[in-house]
Amino acid sequence: MKLFLKKVGLEVKTDPALFEKSIFEYFEERGTVFNANLEVKDRKVLLSNSTTNNTMLNAPMGRSPHCPMALFNKWSEQDQQRSMDLLNSGSRKFKRVSIAVSVLLENSPTNHILLTRRGLHMRSFPGIWVLPGGGVESYDQDIFETARRELLEETGIDTSRECWSILAMWESVYPTFLHQGPPKRHHLVIYLKAKLNLFSKLDSTAFDLLKPQEEEVDAITWLNKQDLSKVLQKSDAKELLPSNKENSFLAVELKNKQPILMYLNQLQTIEAGAGDSVALSQERLSLGTVFAMKQWITQSG
Repeated sequence: MKLFLKKVGLEVKTDPALFEKSIFEYFEERGTVFNANLEVKDRKVLLSNSTTNNTMLNAPMGRSPHCPMALFNKWSEQDQQRSMDLLNSGSRKFKRVSIAVSVLLENSPTNHILLTRRGLHMRSFPGIWVLPGGGVESYDQDIFETARRELLEETGIDTSRECWSILAMWESVYPTFLHQGPPKRHHLVIYLKAKLNLFSKLDSTAFDLLKPQEEEVDAITWLNKQDLSKVLQKSDAKELLPSNKENSFLAVELKNKQPILMYLNQLQTIEAGAGDSVALSQERLSLGTVFAMKQWITQSG
């Protein structure tokens, strides 16, 4: 599937989403959030700043306040081209913005949601806590098929496509700061949500039903809305939540297969006042995940 951008203004134009161009800048959006519209049809994904028909899905779209693509677009054309030539010197070519899907899976009886931690060997966002998901493959018919496939591959949980609805979107760029190097990954991440009735209380059986994919996942957890709210309220704080029982949760690290105690401060992103000093390997929630979970809490009340 390929991504196209449709801008509705004094004139209407549709263009392919190019790797080296910021999605926000294309729509002349200078902030970090705007309401976008999405249509998936004929193996194409169309993102627009206006609803052009009643089949389009509306959702908030966000980006990092330090989005490197916005800064990259301020480089001279010569420097941008030099960087793209270097990036495309290998076997893999980076011509367009890729599409990825992430899944906010809620266990309906307890309001727990599923989180996974990416392995330290991963090429992008190593050691970061995220919602399950992955890139759209050429054989996927649509984003809902991608969501079902990725959730099954990463966690062993199967769903029907009828249970999905759109939650949010995120312009994801890696590395996350431009001083760490020019962009190597540029995705539109589409967050979908689903509710399933999987367990009545959080105990070992809630973890036993999971079959994590060890090639990509090195830890997995169920987190309730109360604990998520604590983390999200402090997601850009200058101080960590205390490491105590009231601020702890159970997770399973795949290397030992047993539930262990972790602390909510391991999920915090210390961004305000930390600036560019935030390390890529720091264990935390990804900013896109934080954005999607805030939308979920707002919508669920």
